[in-house]
Amino acid sequence: MSKQSLKKVDDMTEEEKLYLSEIKTQNPYGIITMLMGLISFLFGPIFVVIPICTIFFGV
Repeated sequence: MSKQSLKKVDDMTEEEKLYLSEIKTQNPYGIITMLMGLISFLFGPIFVVIPICTIFFGV
């Protein structure tokens, strides 16, 4: 690893700290797709439309 990648948080400039604070930390669509996938797995054989909607939403 390079020395630059091993910097401590205290050694970062204000611009670097601002850039890191702007990065999204969670993907809400991924969580929704994961829950829809669980529902599709549980009820997919009965209600075929649920897995199809999950595939379209996930893509």
